[in-house]
Amino acid sequence: MEMSQPKPILRRGKNACDTCRQLKIKCQPLAAETSSICVKCFQAGVVCIRPGGRSSERAALEAAFNDSRGVFTSTADSVAASHLQSPLGSCRAREAHRNPSSQPSLWSTVRTVNSETIFDILFQQCRLSRLTAESRLHQFRDMALYFPFIVLPSSYSLHCLARERPLLCLGVLACTSNNDSDLQSSLGDLLRKNLIEQVLVSGQKSLDLLSGLLVYLAWYHFFSMPRREHLGQLLSLAVSLCKDMGLTGSRKEAGVRVHRSVSGQVSSNTVTLDSEAQRLFLGTYYLERCYHSTFGTGYSLLCTDHVMECANYLSLMRELPTDLLILCLIQQQHAAEQSHHTFSMFQQTQTKAESRRALAELKRDIRCVENTLQGIKESLPPLLRTSSLIELSHCECLFYSFEGDLVNPFRNATFSSHSLRKDSGPALMALKSVVTEHCFHGAKQYLDTFLTIPASDYYLLSSCQWDGLTYAIVIMYQLSLGLVHGHDWGFYTAYAQAPLEEYLRKLCQQMAVAMALSPQSTVGDWPVREQPSQRKNLFSLLGSIWADVQSSFTHQMQLHRDYSSQLPAPAVSNKPMVGSIIDTINYQLTPFAPGILVDEIDG
Repeated sequence: MEMSQPKPILRRGKNACDTCRQLKIKCQPLAAETSSICVKCFQAGVVCIRPGGRSSERAALEAAFNDSRGVFTSTADSVAASHLQSPLGSCRAREAHRNPSSQPSLWSTVRTVNSETIFDILFQQCRLSRLTAESRLHQFRDMALYFPFIVLPSSYSLHCLARERPLLCLGVLACTSNNDSDLQSSLGDLLRKNLIEQVLVSGQKSLDLLSGLLVYLAWYHFFSMPRREHLGQLLSLAVSLCKDMGLTGSRKEAGVRVHRSVSGQVSSNTVTLDSEAQRLFLGTYYLERCYHSTFGTGYSLLCTDHVMECANYLSLMRELPTDLLILCLIQQQHAAEQSHHTFSMFQQTQTKAESRRALAELKRDIRCVENTLQGIKESLPPLLRTSSLIELSHCECLFYSFEGDLVNPFRNATFSSHSLRKDSGPALMALKSVVTEHCFHGAKQYLDTFLTIPASDYYLLSSCQWDGLTYAIVIMYQLSLGLVHGHDWGFYTAYAQAPLEEYLRKLCQQMAVAMALSPQSTVGDWPVREQPSQRKNLFSLLGSIWADVQSSFTHQMQLHRDYSSQLPAPAVSNKPMVGSIIDTINYQLTPFAPGILVDEIDG
């Protein structure tokens, strides 16, 4: 027996007219087909008034949302139409983009960047012409000379890059949008949010995610501001992504895992790690080591045989001209780390009984380090050997090798400079002064090399070069003022050989020229150039930061001279100027050094 369907429950008086409600009688329609009037109202000859339907809040909200969406769509279409019709429309759209109060935010509509939405972002929301986007690809190829781990071949077009690598394409356009700080900031925020959402929330793993993340990290000074740094967190995310994809294992095992994650199929044993994956893995390794050497943080990727195997494989295959640079950078970094560890242990373990070590033996070790780094540099062809990237890396590895955790304020918390004077004999002080002198000259050589770079190329430099510049300035700042020295350290002589305020003055001049030579928009016939005061990234603040450091250094040197003139003997105490120096370094050198700490030195 089939179950009968339940009948719907009818509410009494739901459709009764007002007359029947007042008389409390049943309201019957006049006819089954036409229920507009009831029998009682027809007989009485009155108008049959029925109550209206109850309005739904959800329907009202949906109607309001549809109206708002219609207004937003018409506004976006009008902006795009004005941009396509006249170049003046592009300038007006750019002004509307800079003033969020005059136009709804276009970036709130983009949830996930993929191959379908990237063209909408490029040509409608970014208001970029195809010619401008292609020119920015050429600009990024010049920028890749200072970070050779991400290279766009000349055969790669914008359409191909946006289809196959949407996040990399977004990162390329973000770091090359120097003419519009608002657009660059919006693209950077969109890239960072998509990277975090797809990796942490969705759990996705791909080479496109890793390459977009490395582009953001390699030129993060275009997207960040002082005291609002998130470089360490994003760098840890890149390391975790490499480990999850299996890039840290052997080339064969890593190739199998990458192939499986990309294609979704079980791969054969013949699949190996391709060149692009090896470059991205080595780029993550290099960025983490640069961050560690400058800021004294720990690192997760160890220098294993797999690292050198990938670097040697790229140099042998030479699919791209810049693959030889990768091997040189990794070898220089590895040699500098070994030398840094050796001299660091020497600084901390030497005692009075062991301080009789011959000075000739120490100089022989120093020459061995210099010859090793010079040999790695000379292994390159002459054209690559003289590039700014290799020259700066060579100088940074030199002063990092001899620094030995003695000068860098990030790592000298456990081995502060006053321990040099505590129970230290003249022989030990002389040996340590020799190492410190080579560290000082290495930092001076880095500044000399950096100032040879044209100001127009400052937009091409990666964060590795800017971090090295900050590292060199911190070393020369402390050694020139005598914050870290032994009895035989002639910081007055060092200052005479390399006056830091002159270098800072030249840096300020170069930064002013670089800001004046800011790339401008090439949309139509209406170039748009921003004023330096309108820029909102860390790169735009470097000139004022170096100017403040220069004035602070000049003031501290004058205090040091005044204090020394009142003493019968050369001053070895820096008590009157410690507080101001700490404040200056802690506040002014934080753009590339978040959380810098300098221990107060007792006189």
